[in-house]
Amino acid sequence: MAVEFYPAKDEVVKRVRDIVYKDHHDLVIVVDEILVMFRDQAPKENGIDIPFQVRKAPPVIHGLPEVKVKYEFFLILSADMWQDANSMDQDAWLDSALCACTAEEDADSGETKTKTRKPDVWGYRDAIDRHGLKALFPPPEDDQDRLSGDNIVTLLQGSGSDDGGAEPDQEEPDQA
Repeated sequence: MAVEFYPAKDEVVKRVRDIVYKDHHDLVIVVDEILVMFRDQAPKENGIDIPFQVRKAPPVIHGLPEVKVKYEFFLILSADMWQDANSMDQDAWLDSALCACTAEEDADSGETKTKTRKPDVWGYRDAIDRHGLKALFPPPEDDQDRLSGDNIVTLLQGSGSDDGGAEPDQEEPDQA
């Protein structure tokens, strides 16, 4: 079944604008370039419904004749979750989505530079359920910080499976 997208009503767009003016001052320069839309069903990640997605607008859309606004960001809200949420949850989702967006005017050229950013913290729902927000941790700086297949092989080759992880050419200290 194909996912359907449709524009958000003016009331939702106004809420986004209000949150920008209140808490996201860097986005004021692009507030009219944020397209707010709904998708009919929430996407899932690891079996969890995702209430919103944020995308940097692809440059290719700016050349389309039917696109009258140079959009910088797409805020895509999950309609099925939105309709069941209270206004506080909805505002939290909008605020979180806007946190993913950044805009800065270049002092020399006057050009506006926009980008999306990764979340400040990561975590796992089970650990958060057990330990609260203490279970959150910062994301890696970039993908190179993650273990790849090659990194794992190198790591495993460097530690012997029968010596508790000591280097093969090192002796264990005497236990007195």
